[in-house]
Amino acid sequence: MSTSDVPSILLLENSPTLRKWILTMLALRGIRVLLADNDADVFRKTENTKISLMLINLNSTGLDGLSFTRKCRQCERLRNIPIVLLTSSTESCAQRHEFIKAGADQCMMIPLNESTFVKTVFQYIKPSTIPTAH
Repeated sequence: MSTSDVPSILLLENSPTLRKWILTMLALRGIRVLLADNDADVFRKTENTKISLMLINLNSTGLDGLSFTRKCRQCERLRNIPIVLLTSSTESCAQRHEFIKAGADQCMMIPLNESTFVKTVFQYIKPSTIPTAH
């Protein structure tokens, strides 16, 4: 399997602690992660890179979560990429149905539980597509 076939996740997370935790959880499972700094960076970095999943912290986008999700769904190259929104806000979590209606695939509460997080990622990235160490 070439490196271009390895699933990549785009991560937009402004907390250095949570970003490091997510990077570690995914690296341990052989998943490449592309980091974005804001919503504009998401669109720039996905121009030439195949992304399998987007993990987006609602507080990191520069837009409100609904606008960001709608903007992604209007973009041809991002339209079918799963979006998992991350939030520490109980108010945002209560709006889960609105985010789903706007095009998000899932909304997860921070702090993240390792088992639930990994299970969620593997809903969208099949383990058989991840190379094993030899």
